[in-house]
Amino acid sequence: EDNSPANTIKLDMSKQKEVVDYIKQNISEKQKQKLNDVSLLIDGFETPFSLELLSTVDFILKANPEYTPKNIFENIQNWTHRKKDLMKLYHIQVAVNRLNEFQASFN
Repeated sequence: EDNSPANTIKLDMSKQKEVVDYIKQNISEKQKQKLNDVSLLIDGFETPFSLELLSTVDFILKANPEYTPKNIFENIQNWTHRKKDLMKLYHIQVAVNRLNEFQASFN
């Protein structure tokens, strides 16, 4: 199977019952809400690239909450060549918007 950055990550549905049973038996209501919040956050961002983008932008913003998308873009230019080549300013703006949309859910 092709593992390119643009491929959507798919769940192994053969384990669904096991996962659902575990969630029902082992996690609190608060944890269930957080799990739901994460599912909503990543909806539409299920590719390896999109998840890496969200996590990279979030990492930078946690350390530098005052950063604009342009500041984040400039910061990423000092990271790996791969990230520098993949993550364009437009992508970063989309990720910042998405993270801002869900900010209240994760504070």
